[in-house]
Amino acid sequence: MTKQKEVSKVKRHKLPGTDWKKQIPLLPGHIIVGIWVLFTFVMLAWILCASLATSREIMGGQAMLLPSGPHFDNYARAWSANNISVFFFELPVIRYLHYGRFCFNKCTSSLCFGKKCI
Repeated sequence: MTKQKEVSKVKRHKLPGTDWKKQIPLLPGHIIVGIWVLFTFVMLAWILCASLATSREIMGGQAMLLPSGPHFDNYARAWSANNISVFFFELPVIRYLHYGRFCFNKCTSSLCFGKKCI
């Protein structure tokens, strides 16, 4: 009998964030975020499927189904037809020039005002 009393006297600790009375007012926000996440994943899936579909499948509303199978050659054609390799080369150069100029301007302007450059 004493063991039952000891067991019943043991306090059960709740996990943080499990107080449902405090969580109910947050429910509309959680629902909105959940819908937004679901919408985002559906759009990303559609973009991926559309990139692997033919133009006829996309215009026919069958981009998600991929009836003729995935067409990975779409990526090769887009890469060569639109000179994507040029953009991949220019992006790091532009970023380097932009941040290099930003840091240079920051250092020279701080020297003008007598502050140390970080």
